[in-house]
This record gives sequence, structure tokens and C-alpha cells, in this order.
Amino acid sequence: MRLLVTVVRGPGNVDQKAEFSQPGRSVSGCDRGVHFQLSAADPYVSGRHFQIEMDAHQCFLQDLGGPNKPRIDGRPVSRCEIQDQVAVQVGTTRLRFELIRAAAGPRCYQCSKPIEGVSTVSANDLKEAETADRAVYAHSECLTRDDHFGREFGEYLCYRRLGGGGFGGGFLGYETRTARVWAIKTALQSQGPDGLHRFRRKAMILQTLRHPNIVHCIGSGVQPDGTTYLVSEFVTGGDLHTLLHEKGALPLDRALPLMAPLLDVLVYLQAPPRPTTHRDIKPANVLLTLGRDGRGTLVPKLADFGLAKAFGVIATPVTQPEQIFGTIKYMAPAPGTTRAFIPARPEPFSFRSTARILQASQRLRRLI
Repeated sequence: MRLLVTVVRGPGNVDQKAEFSQPGRSVSGCDRGVHFQLSAADPYVSGRHFQIEMDAHQCFLQDLGGPNKPRIDGRPVSRCEIQDQVAVQVGTTRLRFELIRAAAGPRCYQCSKPIEGVSTVSANDLKEAETADRAVYAHSECLTRDDHFGREFGEYLCYRRLGGGGFGGGFLGYETRTARVWAIKTALQSQGPDGLHRFRRKAMILQTLRHPNIVHCIGSGVQPDGTTYLVSEFVTGGDLHTLLHEKGALPLDRALPLMAPLLDVLVYLQAPPRPTTHRDIKPANVLLTLGRDGRGTLVPKLADFGLAKAFGVIATPVTQPEQIFGTIKYMAPAPGTTRAFIPARPEPFSFRSTARILQASQRLRRLI
């Protein structure tokens, strides 16, 4: 924090400046040897008129007991905290105080305290622009640990297991250099060649998707033991399945703001040049995070593209006829049958289906 004091009016040197940045006390007046010497041509300025007290977070103005107290907004003050762009009258001399605070660093998502020695990701940095509004930071001591602590995935240190499914496990990863938290998903080796192929396909698809309501994947890698993993943004608000289990059916005013962005995602996924079918949309795969509007709004993010099919990316379908992939409970019946699973060859992109989704999204938004 720095304090810049400028003489803007008076019998002395107009535009005279002084800067204070070190913690401690600094005296101002017309005496020689003070930290900021004002003009002796002002008869109402004492030799040691006031002092500035600074620490790392606050700055105070303290009167030193002369016959004329400093005035702010016409009121004499004995001691007050200095605010930015405040005008202070000392005798007939008018001063402008400018408080310049250092750019606030990131805050820990657990304890909300600043993290020292780490700078916030800048949206102006082209390299980080896509993750600037998705970055999650934490003090390492605020992260809980389990038996998986200490595993390394490239430059990421594993702290605990987040969960797992039929195709792999999820872990919380920490990047010590940037104090950022990431979600790391690994493929189960027991899935064999087909499972590993599906996992690599998932990583390839995810790294081509860029939408505010899709979990952002930043990369993937292979461990020395052959374990394949991908790294994506860490979403802090749980998932829709847990929310519904805890709260029950959501009222319309809460459900609509969640559904409209998901319909926008479907429109985005159907768009050329590489239309993509997710094939496993369900509440557990809709992660939630708090919006930045300060009103506690939940923002949905679609995750888990392990069963996705991107037309034009993979020429050979992974599924086989009569093979079921996805979660039966959330699948629509195939046309003309009563079997509740998605066909092995999903219907390719069509403008008609995209238009229907877009119309539904627009109708929902009119209701919000």
C-alpha cells in the first residue's frame, strides 16, 4: 500500500508531492527535518502539524496537538482512517491524499483469506484468458487429505479422492506454484484397450470444447506406470444430483436458470464443424458453482464426456449394436421401440433438432 500526498492549494509550492509506503509514523509540518515539509509561508501550519501512521492494511491521519486541527470536509479531526481521494485542509493549505493499494491476490476458496506470493490469473494474458474466471485457489493447509495424498500427476500433487465411476477415479490436485486447485480424472487400467481408447477419446473431445457451461479441460497425460489422466477445472458447488437429493424438487424460479444454460450447451454441442452427442446427461454429471453476481445464483456446468461421440473426430463408432452405454434411468427410448437405451449410432447433427433445442431455450429464458 502507498499513500501519495499532493499540495493542491496554498501559499507554498502547489503540486509538491510526497509518497509514503513504509509501515510506521511520518510527520508533516513546516519544521525542517520532518518527513513532508510544508511551506512556512502558511502561518496556520505548525512545525509538527500531523503524522501519518501506516501498516500493511490501513493508514491513519493523527493530529499532533497544535492550535489548528487538520480538517476533512470542513470538520476538524484528531484521528481518522485515510480513504482514497480525500481532501485534507491544513491551515490554508489544501492537500489531496491518494491511497494506492496493491492489487489484491487470490483468496482461498476454503477460508477466504488472501494467498501470499501468488498473483491472480489475468484475463488479459492470452495464455490464461480461458481459465481466468474459472480458477480456484487454496492454501495447501486448508485442503483435506486422505490416503491418496502424495501421488503426483505431472506438476499436480494429489490431496484426496473426490469420487469415481465405472471408467475411472476422480482426485483433487494442487498446483503448488500457482496455489490453484484442479480436478484430475484417471482411467481404470482394468477397462482394457477399449476403456483406455474411450478415455483418450474423452480427453480429445473435452480439449476442443469451449463453453461457459461445460467443464473446462486444460490437458491430459500419462503416468510412468501407464495410468492415463486428464486435468480440468475444479467446480466447488457439488452436483445437481446431490442438490435434488438434499432439497427435493426445485421450484420453478430455481429450476429455470439451471435448465436454460444446459439447453444452450446442447445447441453448442450440435453445431458444426464437429457435432457432439454427450450420451450420458444426468443430474450427477451437472456440476454447480456459484455465479459472480453476488446473489448466490447457481451456474450449471456439464461434465463427464466419457461416452460422448464427436462426429468427424472418431470415424469408427465405439459402441456396437445392442450395446448399452449411459445411465438407463435417464435414457430416452429409441424411436419405434420400448428399449430404453441410446442407439449404437446416434442420429447425426440436424438443423431441425438444433432449432427445437434453441426454441426451448428461448422459451425458458422468457420465463426467468
